[in-house]
Amino acid sequence: TNRDIHLKYLKNSFSWTAFVAANTLLAERALAVQGAIKTSSVEESKAAAKLIERCLNSMNDIEALARERNFDGIGKIVASPDFVNFENAATLLVRSDLLTSDDKVALGTIKRYGLVADALIMLGGLAAELKADGIDYMPKTAALQASIVDEEDESDEEEKERKVVNASEVKKYIGLSKGSLQDIFKIVSP
Repeated sequence: TNRDIHLKYLKNSFSWTAFVAANTLLAERALAVQGAIKTSSVEESKAAAKLIERCLNSMNDIEALARERNFDGIGKIVASPDFVNFENAATLLVRSDLLTSDDKVALGTIKRYGLVADALIMLGGLAAELKADGIDYMPKTAALQASIVDEEDESDEEEKERKVVNASEVKKYIGLSKGSLQDIFKIVSP
């Protein structure tokens, strides 16, 4: 009868669907294991958290230099090894077992939006403002470089004019960078 044919068809299609689903899950799991990212050690995580703290503390010096309009000094601090290694430290923290999954999502990375991306973008904005006066101490990491507006893309006429650092923009980016670093530090501090 038609009913028996339909039941047999449904039974066969269900079995086939279950088979395909099981194989897909096994294949995805095999790929996940193959591409698994190693978690960071406790020591690496603690060192990364200390680096974040040093960057945050440096923001106080940067604010003082901004009040004095010492943009060259700001550039030198932001080009220090701590700021150069900031993205790597944040990546170590996202891979740490010391943080909860919610904390890791909040931190994010430059590829997966979060507090780390905020900090990198704000530091990139600060670099772009410093670059207007020819100060180019910023590290050339991929993430920071991607967030910096390239002055070379503008017309020849604008390039010939001497640009001056916009102090209010510098202060804005310093404040936003500091806020992002504070939020990150709240998550990673013991």
